[in-house]
Amino acid sequence: MKNPFESSRVTSVAPLPLTNAKFQAVQMLRVHGQLSRTHIAELIGYSPSKITGIVNELMDAGIVEEREDSSYTGGRRAKDISFNPTFGYIVAVVIGINTLDVALIDFAEKTRVRRLIPIYGKDEPDAVLHTLTKFITERLKKFDISIEKVYGVGITLSCAIHPISGVPYNSSDLPGWGGFQIDSLLREVFPYAVIVIERDTNAMAFGELRKGAAKGLMNIVYINIGRSLDASLIIDGTIYRGANGRTGEIYRIHTDQNGMSDVLSTESITNHAGKAIATLVNIVDPQMILLGGDAGLGHEFLADVRRSILGLSQSSATQHLQVDLAPLGIEASLLGIMALTAEKIFTISD
Repeated sequence: MKNPFESSRVTSVAPLPLTNAKFQAVQMLRVHGQLSRTHIAELIGYSPSKITGIVNELMDAGIVEEREDSSYTGGRRAKDISFNPTFGYIVAVVIGINTLDVALIDFAEKTRVRRLIPIYGKDEPDAVLHTLTKFITERLKKFDISIEKVYGVGITLSCAIHPISGVPYNSSDLPGWGGFQIDSLLREVFPYAVIVIERDTNAMAFGELRKGAAKGLMNIVYINIGRSLDASLIIDGTIYRGANGRTGEIYRIHTDQNGMSDVLSTESITNHAGKAIATLVNIVDPQMILLGGDAGLGHEFLADVRRSILGLSQSSATQHLQVDLAPLGIEASLLGIMALTAEKIFTISD
């Protein structure tokens, strides 16, 4: 279909190329937020004079801007560097079984508009994606934002995703989505954007890594507990997806010939989660285990899982291990896909 917002002028298409030095500076801002020039220099090991030149060029390109130092305590007022909110926009989407959570987010990670739209498990993928694109294009027009400014579209689904093609596998949660070319359809509407398709559990884990309890850590295991048990492994700060994108499928709810589903009791969840996490602890040696999802977990459940892990894992692996409930809850999914998409907008040109 023809894009109603497409301009005839030449424009940039994500991922946008940056020199290695600029890319590192941008990455530090994404990971740490608003920073001083001195702090950026310390983080990437460059001299203050070199960072000044790099930041000036990023400001000239409209990617970053100066803001007053939020930690100002008197004396000469310093200037921090942060992203320019109007440089570009990200569309972040969580496709659930019955809802479509859609947000338009500016480059400084402020949500401009967000809507929870009801859908149905049997809705065809193209109908769901049409609802999504219609909502976003209407809002772009309302806010007078060109489609050229949408540099990233990120989507999460509750199923495994092929790590290269971004195509979802068959799933009982999302019938009809297996093999669907989400990327191709979205590119028709958002031709200037990088498209990121991710499993919801991986997005949740990354959300906690960037915005939640795991911020500053490098090796974590995230357990998503809901209609099933799924794990996400973050190793050396990167999501480990495996050869085919199926890493972390611990337990799936089965249905019988009458369509009846197994029910995961608290005892069953604790048993499955405890054994699986203990095995992962022995293999991966993480710094933190986070238990999240939409199962309404409590501290009694957390205590049971902790006891199970301690009883089944090597003592050396659990000596400094943190095991906690994920504080962001299901909100981690949207925050995670936003952060994952933001990190794909730039690439190194040299």
